[in-house]
Amino acid sequence: MSAAWWLGVVVVAVGCTPPDGSNRWSKEPSNTGEDLRAVHAWARNRVLAVGTNARTVANVDGQWRERNLQSQDTLTSLWGVDDTDVFIVGGLEGNPGHGIAWRTTTGFFTYNAMALPLGTDMLRSVHGTSAQDVWAVGDNNTAVHFDGTRWLPSPIPSPTNLGGIHFNAVWCRSDVACWAVGTAGMVARWNGSQWTVTADDTLGRTLRALHGTDSFVLAVGDDGAILREEAATPGVMSPEGAPSGQRDLLAVWSAASDNSWAMGAVEDSSYAVVLRVDGTTDWVESDKPRSDYAIRSIHGLARDLAWAVGDRGTIFRLGN
Repeated sequence: MSAAWWLGVVVVAVGCTPPDGSNRWSKEPSNTGEDLRAVHAWARNRVLAVGTNARTVANVDGQWRERNLQSQDTLTSLWGVDDTDVFIVGGLEGNPGHGIAWRTTTGFFTYNAMALPLGTDMLRSVHGTSAQDVWAVGDNNTAVHFDGTRWLPSPIPSPTNLGGIHFNAVWCRSDVACWAVGTAGMVARWNGSQWTVTADDTLGRTLRALHGTDSFVLAVGDDGAILREEAATPGVMSPEGAPSGQRDLLAVWSAASDNSWAMGAVEDSSYAVVLRVDGTTDWVESDKPRSDYAIRSIHGLARDLAWAVGDRGTIFRLGN
């Protein structure tokens, strides 16, 4: 689906709303008009978002402050063990071999460019388990690993008769258990020594986001794709039902096995739709948050405290 069609937002939630109403989304001023592609929270007032035209937007004192890294690159993803050591990846859209990585070890406002293997394509996602174990994935089967000293290539293989896969998300439970998802319904798994790839979405839908806990992993994507892999049955991602008419899901985050959120875009809608699972496996609709623009990333600290970001500087906050 073309980005030009992403007018509204789909939001999917797993879990129950507390009786005090704390599961409420409210919009926050971002002080930027750039499209925000990713957000990560370390504390209530230590939240960082990144987006187009090399913009970072940091909340360090209850207010969002914008910084320009002085390039035209799109910053697609960020991750860090804590808020003093953060990795950011991205690249220049439509320009093969132009993946980029930045790192800050002094806070949200000073960044240093990192050297990547020559010819690294656009990077779409970054995640890790420590500052010595960081993965980034992207276009054309790209996967690179940072070992604490340098980034090294570790390309993900393509199944026979399938061309290059664009991997949109990576998530790691440990140094021997990582997942990456991408085009054609492909799911890659890292076992500590190699990547293996399977077509887990039998409909071949593009998978765009990934998150998990110690007990399960969730992947979401185009046309309402929702896949779940239980730790008890590794290597198998099974589809979960979404309401008919569901459109592209672009973001997912899980606080616990009974509390997950997925968000994305809906054609011809001017506000967000919220879908919630209440003690079953069925996704049902609610009415918050409302956004005129696609939501592309979610991250939080607890079931009642999270942030969601998207196009045109959109930022929502869950909870007080």
